[in-house]
Amino acid sequence: GLRALNLSGNPCGDATVRLIAEAAGMSGLRSLGLARTGTTVSGALDIAASPHLKGLEELDLGGCVLGDEGALALG
Repeated sequence: GLRALNLSGNPCGDATVRLIAEAAGMSGLRSLGLARTGTTVSGALDIAASPHLKGLEELDLGGCVLGDEGALALG
């Protein structure tokens, strides 16, 4: 299955992040690049709550405005 997905620099935002977080097919994902995608606290909370993304080893959210709540949710 898919092990790495890099959407960095694409204006996909929280709606796309939610689709990724809800997709059971993403359970093998180890690296997710979302830098400069417009992801906000909502997207960060979706990632943190996703049972399918628990195996992530690398998550790039550089340039995204997550706020304290989003950063804390991602640990």
